[in-house]
Amino acid sequence: MDTNKRTKQIIITSNVGIALNILLATAKAIIGLMSNSIAIVSDAVNNLTDAISSVVTLITAFLSNKPADKDHPYGHGRAEYVGSVIISLVILYIGISTLVEAIKKIITPEVATYDVKTFVIVILSLVIKFAMSVYFIKVGKKVNSQNLVASGEDARFDSVISLSTLICAIVFIITKINLEAYLAFVISLVIIKASVSLIKSTFSIIEGERIDANLSKAIKESIKEFDKVKGVFDLTLNNYGTEIQDKIKKEFSIILTAVGIYAIDLNDKSINDMHHELLRIISQYDDILQIHGFSVNKIDKHMHFDMVVKFGSESDKLRREVIQKMNEIYKDYEINIAIDIDVSD
Repeated sequence: MDTNKRTKQIIITSNVGIALNILLATAKAIIGLMSNSIAIVSDAVNNLTDAISSVVTLITAFLSNKPADKDHPYGHGRAEYVGSVIISLVILYIGISTLVEAIKKIITPEVATYDVKTFVIVILSLVIKFAMSVYFIKVGKKVNSQNLVASGEDARFDSVISLSTLICAIVFIITKINLEAYLAFVISLVIIKASVSLIKSTFSIIEGERIDANLSKAIKESIKEFDKVKGVFDLTLNNYGTEIQDKIKKEFSIILTAVGIYAIDLNDKSINDMHHELLRIISQYDDILQIHGFSVNKIDKHMHFDMVVKFGSESDKLRREVIQKMNEIYKDYEINIAIDIDVSD
């Protein structure tokens, strides 16, 4: 999906979220205040935070789609992460406010009254929120939008909250036991936890977390579809051309800011023999995944290559052993190995 289609899909989905959440928040607030139900009012506040989240997602979608400029040569893609931080801080504030109100109601209980309108709104909210969660997560994964996926997960839990509110109302009607304030307390803790988790996950991405293994493999396989590409190495993703860049942008909405090339000399038999011997040696080690960037200076007797090893392996020991085995065959060569740690698995 190209950038314009991705942005359009995010905008459509966000607008749906804004409309439905404002509708639900308004209806629940009215019913909650009329029935003196803090649980329903808390749920209304929770829906309002979802609407705010969708608004911020919408704004950051516009910002992230702005073309690169002098001050932002790689574009504005990270605006989405700024949006995630803003959303999480707003949710954190509302969660704390709801917690304070819940504690007040626990200390000074108030009796709620339920009627048909209350049950209709709660049941309707349950159904709508569950449908929204499925829709948001599906679209979020399709367009690779963290904000939409997060909104979908939040909507899924909102449906659980609506179910809990319904159960509390039924329990009160049957037993006259009022669990409203305690449910509001739990809802507030959930809101706070969700905001903290979102803050942590967003900052983890900004700091530069490891590449998703499936995405890394898919990108490498896609690049290797070019006839003259023998392998893909040193893949680094930055979230913020050539044929390869265009292909990856269309398929994954990721712009490769640089494509480095390792050339292979097919005409020098002696160098090719060295390369094949090296491949034979590293095949003896499970922790060595591949080598690339192989170069030989036959005049200065110098050999250099990059060696990719599994994350957590004893890279220095592997380097020493490979050098030792190569030197047993090519005694007069100085061998230099640059270690690459694979973090995609």
